[in-house]
Amino acid sequence: DRKMADAKYLQEAVGPALTAGLASVAAVQPDDPVDYLAHWLLKYLAVEEKRAKLAEAEQIISRERQHAQKQAAQEQDKDTERLRTIQAIKDRIMAATTLDKLLADIVTQVMEHTRAANCYIALLEKATPPEGKAEPPPPEAPPAP
Repeated sequence: DRKMADAKYLQEAVGPALTAGLASVAAVQPDDPVDYLAHWLLKYLAVEEKRAKLAEAEQIISRERQHAQKQAAQEQDKDTERLRTIQAIKDRIMAATTLDKLLADIVTQVMEHTRAANCYIALLEKATPPEGKAEPPPPEAPPAP
């Protein structure tokens, strides 16, 4: 039973490498087949280590790509939800039938979406400049963020 276990171990652990190495020795028929096989096995080991590292790197890249795609999808979902919210606000405001209803809807929407405790809308009347004075220029818009 022990001999069978040993044979199975050797077959699984070194069988593929030795089989390929011995096939290479048979094909090349070098002057020193043991030395040739030793070098061939070292090269085989280096190639297998590179393959393992490459496979690991590919798995890492795949996981990172999936993570990035998931984040991009989440951002897209957030953007879509923001657009829906904005459209719903526009629709509600556009449905207002009176100025009072329009202003109340605007205040309600501002408070809901900014979590502000208070919101005010002021109506500024245009002042008429004194006679002989020019009308002041309109205030400049604040710079865009």
